Amino acid sequence: MSRRSGGIRCSRPALILACLALACGEETTPASDELSDDGLLIEWGESLEARDYFDLRSSSSDIRSHEAPKARVILAALHQDFNEVDSSSAILDSFLSLEGISDSLRFEARSLRLQNAVRLHRYGVARETAEAMLRNPPAYADSSRLANIRNMERLARVLTGVPPLEAEIRASTIVHGERGLYSVGIDGRQRQLGFDTGANMSVLMRSEAQALGLDLREAGIDVGTATDIRIRADVAVADSVRLGSIVYRHVPFLVMDDELLTFGEFRIPGLLGFPLLRALDEVWFGDDGSLEVPASAPHRIGGNLALDELTLLVSVRIRASTGVCIFDTGADDSDFFVPFLEKQRAWVEQLGVPDTVTLVGVGGPSSLPAFEMPQIDVELAGRTVTLHNRPVLTRPLDAEDPETLDCRLGMDAIGQLGGYAVSFRDMTLLPLRGD
Repeated sequence: MSRRSGGIRCSRPALILACLALACGEETTPASDELSDDGLLIEWGESLEARDYFDLRSSSSDIRSHEAPKARVILAALHQDFNEVDSSSAILDSFLSLEGISDSLRFEARSLRLQNAVRLHRYGVARETAEAMLRNPPAYADSSRLANIRNMERLARVLTGVPPLEAEIRASTIVHGERGLYSVGIDGRQRQLGFDTGANMSVLMRSEAQALGLDLREAGIDVGTATDIRIRADVAVADSVRLGSIVYRHVPFLVMDDELLTFGEFRIPGLLGFPLLRALDEVWFGDDGSLEVPASAPHRIGGNLALDELTLLVSVRIRASTGVCIFDTGADDSDFFVPFLEKQRAWVEQLGVPDTVTLVGVGGPSSLPAFEMPQIDVELAGRTVTLHNRPVLTRPLDAEDPETLDCRLGMDAIGQLGGYAVSFRDMTLLPLRGD
């Protein structure tokens, strides 16, 4: 079963590239000695569109020193990708205070500002920003992108007035899970919930939200899933969520109909999403299913993690080629996407068996054509993990959102690391033990 729950997206890499390609509405023609600089801006924009954040990071000093306004927007995006949200916000606040910025570039800067505001749980700022974007969108912002912004506005509107999420770590804590579920206190009542790094919001069944007495806020939010099925969700806010000695305050949940979180006899009352993990400096996942949060975490070196909005990405190598994959602890199995097929087409077509794969997740199953590969070795966090009989999809999961990522790594890959640590402060994944 491959699953990503609670996906609300407000995609922006293609907007940056479109803005650059259109010169952001500016009518000027560059002089010949400026063409190389324009070429750099296009190249950096293409790297963002391809979610090639790790390679783009090597150019950060050049981007920082570039004088073009577009470079400041790209720099803000890069800071956002590596969880440096305060730095990104500072760049954008300064940029948006300038006069003479083209409407297209201002729209793109606001898109980044919207994502930062959601990530920081500043719902009033998010609502104000989304409303400003919808009042005067550029021509290149298609209906799908505008629908995403309207979706973010709906979320921010129902949460306006809710204080930002807070996390208090009172001491180092270890929580043991069973079948991927952990004992969680929600407003003083115990529930068994899963942790899902692929969920960019926490999720509850509707019956659970009602049983907990949470204030249900009708939102009509359109939620995308890993199986390209669109579902609708409302919102509830818990005053407190306790996990061991960690206490969260002001925690929003997407509320979905019960059947969307029921898989045969297996019922998932809810999921703790990525924002709760991101609020911690570091989390250790034990090979026995335990979850440990240290009271203080060491600084890590590696930087092999990035964020695409609220989706955790990891840098990998496959067959001597670099790639970027979704790091999804909520997926049992790994799947490989069309960009991976394009990189490795000859090898995949030689060894793969044509098949149809059914992906099961929140919202129901989805069938897609694929090649089934007998074995794929992935270099992940300094280790080689071996996957057997995994599909390489020949069609995008979402026809309206062309894929740029190579794969989704589920627990069949992640579990081979044994215990592992995820540092959100230093954006690094590493095994807890040596070989």
